[in-house]
Amino acid sequence: MTSNQVLAPTLPFMGQLPGPMVPGCRIRLKAKINRPNGDLRLHLQSGASLNPMDDVPLHLTFLPATREVIRNSYAAARWGQEVRTPNSPINFEEDFDLAISAHPQGFNLEINSEPPTSFNNQSPQDRITHIFLTGGAVVQSITYDNWIVTPTIPKEIMPSAPAFAPSPVPVPFQIPAWPHTGHVQFFGPPPPMLYSPQQPAFNPAMMMGPQQPLLVNIPGLAQKNNDNGTTMQYQIMVTVLWKLVCVLFKILKYIAVAVICGFGVYIISKRLRL
Repeated sequence: MTSNQVLAPTLPFMGQLPGPMVPGCRIRLKAKINRPNGDLRLHLQSGASLNPMDDVPLHLTFLPATREVIRNSYAAARWGQEVRTPNSPINFEEDFDLAISAHPQGFNLEINSEPPTSFNNQSPQDRITHIFLTGGAVVQSITYDNWIVTPTIPKEIMPSAPAFAPSPVPVPFQIPAWPHTGHVQFFGPPPPMLYSPQQPAFNPAMMMGPQQPLLVNIPGLAQKNNDNGTTMQYQIMVTVLWKLVCVLFKILKYIAVAVICGFGVYIISKRLRL
């Protein structure tokens, strides 16, 4: 038995497990959900394919907005019956520890060292070979404990080389949609961020879909900008003409004062001669 660790994986992340998942194996995550209405979605699946998606013996979605944990499975190209568990201790912008361990009948789920939740699973655990993570979360580390490592390197490599080096697997563009049809359990008063429990918590087809453009073409906006530009040019022209008129007026004023003064001096000198 051995332990391996992946540090700061970038989501979405697809990683190969050190070996088949058997009773006694445990996966530990340190993470934080860092945006409003964000979540963390986890697959333990029997391969690295997402389109078409391999079987997923265990799917988990963690929803801080409603304090729920959603559990489901995917087999033969169909999602199973989801189960929603309330009173999750995971909150927004708070670090949390998550541990998933295998036992002969299924899995144990432990959050922040609280008493674990046990649930059965009918899919063979030893078919689980990959972990897939996505959602609005930051994962600090993934640790694999009590694993029987399956060597993935050629025999001619030196024995000092690591027997297993987890590496991300390329994530395809689309994965099948998940219709949420399970029973929804509510806890306490509605959350302050107006989260709608009826909205599907996880739609993988939207996860990797086309991104919305950052700039939206609003009808009439271009014409408005053109009109604003024409108005600005007109205002600048009027301002320049007004300043020229003011300068000319001052020059004419000085000329008029000079003419009047000269005329006055002429009259005074003429009278003095008389």
